[in-house]
Formats: sequence, structure tokens, C-alpha cells
Amino acid sequence: MDLNNRDRLNWHLIYALALMILLSSCGGGGGGGSETTASSDATLSELRLEASILEQTFQTDQLHYSASVAFNQDRITLIAVATSTDARIRINGTQLASGSRSEIDLIVGQNLIDIEVTSANYSSKVTYTLSVTRAPASSDASLSELGMMNAELDQTFQPSQTRAIAPAWVSCKPALNCLRLPKILAPLC
Repeated sequence: MDLNNRDRLNWHLIYALALMILLSSCGGGGGGGSETTASSDATLSELRLEASILEQTFQTDQLHYSASVAFNQDRITLIAVATSTDARIRINGTQLASGSRSEIDLIVGQNLIDIEVTSANYSSKVTYTLSVTRAPASSDASLSELGMMNAELDQTFQPSQTRAIAPAWVSCKPALNCLRLPKILAPLC
């Protein structure tokens, strides 16, 4: 090695040493001494339903919730918001952005919904469960009301009455003739 190569090697070593000292004084990454790390938070800050309500008040550390809906509501809209903006949310296995709406079809009876939150650094995972009970169709086939257009029944309707009295007289509103209901409204039993 001649003198020129030796001088070049020394300058490279000096430059590398100066660079290492400079980087170590600012935290090693050139970011002014502060390093950002991915969050290990795998919780929700909010869980809510549209057009229905949870039976329990939402709390970040409570993992089980329930709700009930009527038979005519065959789907719900669920909104889950992660505490950490970088956490990942899966609802029944489908990945969603935090705060987005998830439409979930319901069957009659109990519907279990898993809301899985994974931390940004993948170090923790929390699963919230929501049990939504959809009521069965009503088996009550009785009338709740009976009326006629432009006329009034002489008798007061009773939901427990299962037979019509025939013939029944109807009082008419002005400009109409009075009606007499035929015997076809006799007992159906």
C-alpha cells in the first residue's frame, strides 16, 4: 500500500468515526433522540350500533356485550373504533378500518359477533363479543283493532272477542246509507 492509499483509508476511518459519533448523539436514527414505536394497545374506544342500542354501557375493558332487536330487523350496523389509530380491527373475520360501518345479517335467535382488535406492533390481541338476539315472528294472529271507513260500528271492538255478532248494525256517517253486516261474520270456530 502506498502513501496515497493509506491516507485515503485514514480519511475514510475518520469520516466513519465522526458519523457514528454524530448518530449516537441524536438517538442513533437521526431523529433528534426520540424514536417512535408501534403501539401495543389493542382496545376499542367505542363500540356502538345504529338503529339499536347495547344493553351495557361501553367500557374499554369490558369484553362482552348484548343487544336485542325485533323480528322485522334482519340486519344491524356495527361501528367499532380502535383506541390506537394504527390498530387493526376484524369483525367476524373481515378487516375494517377503525370507525367504519359493518353491516351484519341476523338470523332469528342468538347471533354472535366477534370484534378482534390487534395492536399496531402485533404484540397483543383483544376480542370483544357481541350477542344480538333477534326476536322470533309473533304467533299472535289476533286483531288489535277493527274499523270501517266512513262508518262506525255500534259495538266497541274487543281484541279478546273471537266471534262477530251477526247481524250487526252499523251507524253511518252523513250521506251514506246504513249497512247491515251479513251473517258471514258469524263464528269462525
